[in-house]
Amino acid sequence: MVTINSSVWLEPLLLHKLVIVLGEACFGIEGLSHQLSSMKELSVTVNKLSSSQPDVVLIEQFLYYLGRESCVPGSWKNPNPAHIGALIERITVLIEPSNVG
Repeated sequence: MVTINSSVWLEPLLLHKLVIVLGEACFGIEGLSHQLSSMKELSVTVNKLSSSQPDVVLIEQFLYYLGRESCVPGSWKNPNPAHIGALIERITVLIEPSNVG
């Protein structure tokens, strides 16, 4: 999978597949993806894919982190109390004076 900072990167990670990232991304982490900065690197990386193995433990840890720290449970299309509560909690943390640097 090759992506340019798109949310599509999550699908191959769920299947423990490596992702090739063109540009900078939060998931441009060794073991999760190959983060590239040039077209020359793309050619080299694609040619080495058959010998590359994803770090399954790192992928699972990253997915756990996303689920625990980044994602909000439920759906904005049909918010339930857990969804609203999680949003309030995250907004509160951002605006509390103790969190302002």
